[in-house]
Amino acid sequence: MRARILCHLLVSQIPERGLSEALESLFEMWRFYREPVPEMIEPPRRESIPAKLGATYDRPPFHIAED
Repeated sequence: MRARILCHLLVSQIPERGLSEALESLFEMWRFYREPVPEMIEPPRRESIPAKLGATYDRPPFHIAED
């Protein structure tokens, strides 16, 4: 409860030119702390698809020209 009273006191001491910034900051903190953490939804299960094997071959050598 002391923290809440101290916050009221501090906000009441902010000059008029800083109130819009204080309001924005307080609003963001209020939204952060009031919203429950969303539940993690399990992704849909994927069906496995059998792989088709293709033809095999020897890869030609890869050369890099050095300068």
